[in-house]
Amino acid sequence: MNLAKNVTGGTTGRAAGLVPAGAGQPADAPRPEFAALAEVAVGHGPIGDIAAAPDRSALIVANHGDDSISILEPRDLAERATVLLPGEPIGVAAAAGRVYVATTSAVYDAVSVVDTDRAMILATYPLDLGITAIGGDGGRIVVGQTGRGKTDLAIVDTTTGAVSAFALATVAGVVVDAVHVSRDGRRVCVGLSDADGGEVQLMSGSRVPARVAVESPIRDIALSPDGNIAYALVCGTGGASLQIIDTRAQRVVRDVETGGWPSQMALSPDGTRAYIVDRNDVLVLCTVTHRVVDVLRFGVPPSGVATSPGRLYVADYAGSVTTLATPMPLALELPTVPTLRELQPAV
Repeated sequence: MNLAKNVTGGTTGRAAGLVPAGAGQPADAPRPEFAALAEVAVGHGPIGDIAAAPDRSALIVANHGDDSISILEPRDLAERATVLLPGEPIGVAAAAGRVYVATTSAVYDAVSVVDTDRAMILATYPLDLGITAIGGDGGRIVVGQTGRGKTDLAIVDTTTGAVSAFALATVAGVVVDAVHVSRDGRRVCVGLSDADGGEVQLMSGSRVPARVAVESPIRDIALSPDGNIAYALVCGTGGASLQIIDTRAQRVVRDVETGGWPSQMALSPDGTRAYIVDRNDVLVLCTVTHRVVDVLRFGVPPSGVATSPGRLYVADYAGSVTTLATPMPLALELPTVPTLRELQPAV
């Protein structure tokens, strides 16, 4: 991509979006624009995943075919360092001053803890099974792993190095497609899928996890900032949609059709936008009105997205990263989320 062109292929240097019909404007009327701020060709081949540190200290990209991660400056995307890994990176999860990287190799799958300030590996934890998803916070790493006819959730305590595993399924064909840890570390959201459908498991403390069935295999999951809403991005033969789950009522309260073939998503820090990777596009879905309010089109298929306050980072399969300034939500958008309530115990 070239910053002399906008994301949709024009020549204004800015990325314009689309408005759905019925919003009081023509369908092709411009919305508040996403200004392209910076772009860099990382130069280590296709990018498989991207994560932004919550303290805005670093942007991390996984170089899929180069067995490395690159640590970038969030403001201008200048490369600070590249760190070689013990295998091919398949997922990253960022914490303040740290990034957790899942790698796969012919010998074993593992999780490495990388200090992003010093650009060095602090520890590597080999795991018994094949890693399929990773999440984490400042003190632990949560990993979905599958193999030998079972599916586990491995939790690594980064302080003690202890690794514990919790069985999720004992039936072949079930995999963990996504893991998300809430900002306060109190909740873990896990997306399980087989060939026909999916299940979101909501874990909190030592309680038995709540299980919520969704209609198609899960591509990604996210939690709202307060943890009261879980978002499951699903895609299968029945189409693609964003399943909105009330984590307290433990049920799907809304099904928002997205179309296409989505693969990944990230929420804005305030939770009002979901950025969804879909083939050559990034869909911008308002979580208040449950509408796709913008479509950002790229010349190269995007591979992942990450967010920080006022910023959207888009990685692609050509090995580049683009930073866009994100507009403020429109004041006219009114909430349509059903009122949440606490369930009372049965008498």
